[in-house]
Amino acid sequence: MPTGIETVQYVYDALENRIKEAWTDARGVINYGYRPGNYLVQRGSTSYSWGTYGQLILKDDQPNAPGGETNYDYSARRLMTQVRVDGSPVAQFFYDPYGRRVKTVEGDTTTITLYSGNDIVYEIKTQPGQPTVTTKYLAINGKYLAKVVQEGTNPPQTYFYHVDLVGSVRAITDSQGQVVARFEYEPFGVTVQASGALTVGEVHRFTGKPEDGVIELYYFNARYYDPVTARFLQPDPARQGLNWWAYGPNNPLRFVDPDGEAFWDVLDFAFAAWSWKSFIAAPSLQTLAWALLDTAGLLPVVPSSSVLRRGFEVLDDVALRALQSMGKADVARVLKEARFKPFTEHNFRDNLSILTGRAGKEIADLEAHHVLPKVLADRFAKVGLDVNHPILGDWVKKGGYQQWSKSYQKEWEQFFRDIKNPTREKVFDYARQLARKYGFDVLF
Repeated sequence: MPTGIETVQYVYDALENRIKEAWTDARGVINYGYRPGNYLVQRGSTSYSWGTYGQLILKDDQPNAPGGETNYDYSARRLMTQVRVDGSPVAQFFYDPYGRRVKTVEGDTTTITLYSGNDIVYEIKTQPGQPTVTTKYLAINGKYLAKVVQEGTNPPQTYFYHVDLVGSVRAITDSQGQVVARFEYEPFGVTVQASGALTVGEVHRFTGKPEDGVIELYYFNARYYDPVTARFLQPDPARQGLNWWAYGPNNPLRFVDPDGEAFWDVLDFAFAAWSWKSFIAAPSLQTLAWALLDTAGLLPVVPSSSVLRRGFEVLDDVALRALQSMGKADVARVLKEARFKPFTEHNFRDNLSILTGRAGKEIADLEAHHVLPKVLADRFAKVGLDVNHPILGDWVKKGGYQQWSKSYQKEWEQFFRDIKNPTREKVFDYARQLARKYGFDVLF
């Protein structure tokens, strides 16, 4: 696979374990070895040892000589708390009750981190004898869009992220549009080229995740990831796929792992990112609703209330203040005023009222109509559509609705008999067709 510098071929076994890398440069062929259970024990000359719960506890770069040992320590909650190299601590990590890393100590440098959901929105970095550095991030659903950095009493500087399809940071520009950093990666995240004045202090790289340069690992919220082996250091909490340590299942061009728990299809991830970008550019309740719909589409097996918690936690005060400080007060206002309830059947009417701006007497004689019938919710969920999402609703006259609701449902049942695995666009096209036939409007 071309990286722009050299070519590498990866070979895997039936359990998705990488068993060989073949490089065209001086690295040549690197073989891997495993013990039962998909535990990596050898990569080239480096050996690995594992703990009781499937966590990496030792990497030894010189198994037949002194030195080269890296130990990984964990808490009772199975969160990595310390990394030691040849016995000496090089990094310590502290977590909040939700398991998010809120404090990092590397040598004499301490970083305090605040979150909105799993997105980093604020950091404070201190080092003896150096000015304090504060960074505010604009991040939505794992996509980092911009940051404001202030060093000591110097004026704050605004920078913008430019990412690829999987969310990896490819370039950073300043407020004048000048490129101040560029990055290139191997397919699984090893940085092969970093140029520009801002590369030294930039930690958000592969898929937008922060890289701990001291320990050469990426922090994916639920666990840590080693781009060299393309494996996580702990098993997948969601127990997804055949191999609980492999990254997205060994296809980084198609799948992305937003939090170390469940991988998403890159195309769906791109649609969600585009929707959020559209909302930022033109904030409104409808563009916000589309962003939420595309976010929900990434996780069709997760209930909508969970999607809201994971994809819509931008509503907290820290995120809103960050948006306002970046001149995005209009975005912050729409997010703050929306306050959608969890997307359930019980809340469908209220959420449609919020989205359309219609309430009270105006809708007293109207039915909150599910454009996608509730009884077929499981079929629609397979294409990433939540029937209780308000953008998939409309207001119809109560009397008229009762007359045609059964025939409307039967037409959808026939649709699924005719098309076993429809795309989301086919569902939308058919919904628009039925809307014209039955005399109501759709919001898509």
